[in-house]
Amino acid sequence: MKNLMLFLFVFPVFVFSQRVEIPAEYVRNNIGIGMDTNIKYEGSPYLNEKFEMGSIFIKNLDPINASLRYNAFSETIEMIDDEMKITALYKNFNVDVKIGNRLFKLFKNVVEGKNKIMYYEPLNDSGELILLRKDKKIFVESKKAKSAYTKDKPAKFQLKRNYFIHDNNKSKIVELKLKKKNILSLLTNHKDKINDYIKSNKLKLKNEKDVIKLFNYYNLL
Repeated sequence: MKNLMLFLFVFPVFVFSQRVEIPAEYVRNNIGIGMDTNIKYEGSPYLNEKFEMGSIFIKNLDPINASLRYNAFSETIEMIDDEMKITALYKNFNVDVKIGNRLFKLFKNVVEGKNKIMYYEPLNDSGELILLRKDKKIFVESKKAKSAYTKDKPAKFQLKRNYFIHDNNKSKIVELKLKKKNILSLLTNHKDKINDYIKSNKLKLKNEKDVIKLFNYYNLL
């Protein structure tokens, strides 16, 4: 159980133990997790609570190694330095981030009629169609027991995973259900080859790894 607080300030320069500086326009202070409230909750807004080694890739600069974690509630990449100070990256299309073996890239998508810039994880090799995974932490409010026979339900963070397709030719993102019918409706070219590949490789299109294999194959056609 924890308290949720967020304070954001401008931070001029962030220096890692390797004495590598990130330009000021990419960094902000971040000493909380995304909510201005004292609500108690279960779970975590982070994909991984602990910081782990990763790399920051800024266009035209050498990769910067740092201790990183992803706040999947506020969709923020956080960093920690040797003095235990936590800062965060501004969202910038010139910056990609790898945490452990997970790569996070920014894409523009239309959500509820509004253009939003959000982090996604590209899962397959580059090509016409890129399979994207989005892990989002949803905050679920607490619920009081409705009777003496039930219990109160505490507030909690819950992981929600969705998949999308980014069409590099159209610069468009479409949500994808890991179901054969939905996947094949998006792969409109080379239908016979696609079906043969699925059968010969015994792909199960509810399985993320098999779907990645399929899109890698499609991009080679």
